[in-house]
Amino acid sequence: MTAPHPPAAPVQVLELHDMTVDYGPVRAVEEFTGWVGNGEVVALLGSNGSGKSTILRAVSGIVPMAAGRVAFCGHWIQGMKPSRIVRLGLIQIPQGRLVFPDQSVEANMLLGAHSRGRPDRSVRDDIAELFDRFPRLAERRRQPAGTLSGGEQQMLAIARGLMARPRMLMLDEPSLGLAPIIQQQLFETLRSLADMGLGILVVEQLAHLALTIADRGYVLDRGQLVAWGTPDELRSSGRLVEAYLGSDRT
Repeated sequence: MTAPHPPAAPVQVLELHDMTVDYGPVRAVEEFTGWVGNGEVVALLGSNGSGKSTILRAVSGIVPMAAGRVAFCGHWIQGMKPSRIVRLGLIQIPQGRLVFPDQSVEANMLLGAHSRGRPDRSVRDDIAELFDRFPRLAERRRQPAGTLSGGEQQMLAIARGLMARPRMLMLDEPSLGLAPIIQQQLFETLRSLADMGLGILVVEQLAHLALTIADRGYVLDRGQLVAWGTPDELRSSGRLVEAYLGSDRT
């Protein structure tokens, strides 16, 4: 199908042009084109194995691209080392959260600021601001991260990512293993971060949950883009919902 083209506004923070990714002889993503604007939440949707997480890993530089280009804040980043991409302000929060379990909540957050250099007053100010945003983390600031609940660990992973002062966050299955009420709170937090100007690209298996906060969505099937549009446009196709978005109604 014809690839979508970004509108003149909002300002595009991330642009993917004909991204193609191979795992050996297997083509995981084929000529994917998409974009994320400042202050937007964009959802990558589709069944397991459709290529959603591969797109995040390729953008982050974790897996190489076979073809295509990726622009982030005016820089072509395909082929860059992941550490350099992080320094540009593109942060990925992986599936499973991957907090450092033996380190305290506050130590985990300090590690998120590593790309900013030696900790200074601005780092401490950011920690204080994030503790205001996530009061449960403030209550557990000296507690080992491995003792937190799943929802608290996910909030810590987001707070740790925000400590890098990113221009954009990418999240891979953030609702995985969380209770429904925690899922809802998490997605409300993501929407509020976007409303403050942060670009957000989220891979989510619970498509209907993601569409409650998304500005746009892309639907993949076996590595190919099969549909895109606003949440209302994607929901309007009963066949699309049944085939690719699932029946999860939250």
